[in-house]
Amino acid sequence: MTRLKAVMVVGVAPLALMCVSAFAAEAPKAACEKLAATKIASTAVKSTFLTTPQELDAAFQNPDSRATAPGASSPALAALPFCRVEVTITPAAGADIKSELWLPAAEKWNKRYVAVGAGGSAGTIDRGALAGGVAAGYAVATSDAGSHSTELLSMSFGRNPEWAANRAYRGVHLTAVAAKQLVQNYYQGAPRASLFMGCSGGGYEAMSLLQRYPDDYDGVLAGDPALHWEKIGLWQGMAYVATHRDPSANISAAKLMTINKAALKSCDALDGVTDGVIDDPRKCKVDFKALQCKGAETDECFTPAQAEALTKIYAPFVHPRTKEYLFPGFTYGAETAQAARARLAGEALGSTISAGHPGPLVWTLPENFTAKDWLTFDFDKGTDAAIKAFAPYSNSDPDLSKFKQKGGKVIMYSGWADPNLNPETLVNYYEQMKKKLGGDAAVNAFSRLFMAPGMNHCSGGPGPNIFGQPLANAFDTKTDAGNNILLALDRWVVDGVAPEQVTALKYVDNDKTKGVQRTRPLCAYPKVAKWSGTGSTDDAKNFSCVVPQD
Repeated sequence: MTRLKAVMVVGVAPLALMCVSAFAAEAPKAACEKLAATKIASTAVKSTFLTTPQELDAAFQNPDSRATAPGASSPALAALPFCRVEVTITPAAGADIKSELWLPAAEKWNKRYVAVGAGGSAGTIDRGALAGGVAAGYAVATSDAGSHSTELLSMSFGRNPEWAANRAYRGVHLTAVAAKQLVQNYYQGAPRASLFMGCSGGGYEAMSLLQRYPDDYDGVLAGDPALHWEKIGLWQGMAYVATHRDPSANISAAKLMTINKAALKSCDALDGVTDGVIDDPRKCKVDFKALQCKGAETDECFTPAQAEALTKIYAPFVHPRTKEYLFPGFTYGAETAQAARARLAGEALGSTISAGHPGPLVWTLPENFTAKDWLTFDFDKGTDAAIKAFAPYSNSDPDLSKFKQKGGKVIMYSGWADPNLNPETLVNYYEQMKKKLGGDAAVNAFSRLFMAPGMNHCSGGPGPNIFGQPLANAFDTKTDAGNNILLALDRWVVDGVAPEQVTALKYVDNDKTKGVQRTRPLCAYPKVAKWSGTGSTDDAKNFSCVVPQD
């Protein structure tokens, strides 16, 4: 009889476990589907519980993605099954904001919510970021910012006031409101930290949150933010005029390498290491007149008109009438980036701030405005008009006192070789924060700035440029708060440990498959990485963060 009971117990146990497993699998599915009934003002919610690679693949192929990626090879495979939530917010007629939220299973959730900003003109859902986030255990959201843009680098949404409001501030805020409510409902509890990360246009969104909606997030990561976007467009117009009014002033793409060689020759060794990277371009100076051709023009020298144009382009841009400082000159060391061809050579590469696509200035310029129209543009009146028109959308106010008072933490970063959004602008903004908020101590209490020598726009370039951004591949390798800037922000928010340095790496040819070429610490501004004088200059351990000596 005892043996019979034992057999019965053994036979029943697997059945009981099967029931528990079935219940565990069904509960998240039911909770996911229930989210569709969530009541949020002016918001429609659709929820789907993804269980198979095929369903994940289908999620990547939605028509709102300009570039699709196969879900079957996505890091999100490891997160299956999980809850996918599609959100449509309608703050005004014809001004929909589409957002998406991916929620990992409760046992895989790291108790964090992170939102990812949209680059360029937005208008699409970055599912690569969603996949990277959910695979790392985050409840992760992103949106198209409600710009209704059909081109990644077109700013035509600015002609519609509702779409412009969405892109500048409303889209990212309303996504936060909806997503945090859905996270709360799904997990029946709030996350330990709500974080936002974005670069370029996403950095622009980050600045919007800091200035307009300080309660939306506990921590904000703002990369290469588009500060004073309208002045970037004006600067590009000035650069086009400088290189095109006189045909002999045209700069060929080949001559960009000549400029770069001259900059490295003059400035590379200023930081004590000759490594093909300019540590601080503000200290760099090239005498273009000394590089004028002695005889026939070649790619290795400049005509007098070219030398004059380059001298103007690399100098600070000032108001033509008042001589007020408006924008820094082009950044020494950024000439090898593809976008430099649009900035200096005037080539139409589809850039949002190239000569033919003058960024937010399209809001005030004729619809048929083309590059050649810069040659007759009235920079006096046009400059004032552009700055005035863009003021409601600028997101460039250095007063972050409300975000500081609520206990928020912000990390800003930029590549020193960014040809798109001049890195000196972010340094200037940070110094303005200090003046506005009361000095170094007041700013250091809640903010850090990391400048990456040799990094182009958000990543890439000749210097170390990988340190946990973007989220799509932030966790491809073993990472911690010492080499992942998102985790550094997380630790600061949750544990109160402020980051003083983050180790960045550079892959050979910026190709991960070729292995790591160099590591280097990025230091909290104003400190810089200083080589010890011994050991490899490609190894971060041989550097320390010090206050630069001018």
